[in-house]
Amino acid sequence: MPGKPDLCFGRGRLAVFVDGAFWHGHPSKYWRGRSGEYWDDKIIRNINRNSAVNERLVALGWNVVRLWGFEVESNPLAVAARVDTALRRVRVGEKIVEIHEVSLAEGPPGHRERARTGRPTRDGQSPPDIARGR
Repeated sequence: MPGKPDLCFGRGRLAVFVDGAFWHGHPSKYWRGRSGEYWDDKIIRNINRNSAVNERLVALGWNVVRLWGFEVESNPLAVAARVDTALRRVRVGEKIVEIHEVSLAEGPPGHRERARTGRPTRDGQSPPDIARGR
């Protein structure tokens, strides 16, 4: 099975991945230039690999759902309901590819405002790199 899904429903041909926010490029946890070139390259490879895996699974007739790990941790019942809904949709013949937003941006959400005004970002925190003037 390409990509080694975290959950696999064979009869529904549904592959479910639970991706870590930093490692897979969630915009609130990863932005280019924050952790250095090595990690930028690694995370971009992860994002590209995820995309290739999604395409390969779809070509093989599978449906794909990608979730963030923090979604599972913060609201497992909602995530279970989402997977259940996907399985129900697949059973009536729908094709499903639900992928999440990733970030290739430089800097966190609101970082330009933080740098310009000296005020915290929308989430109320100043990333360490910005706070140090980097």
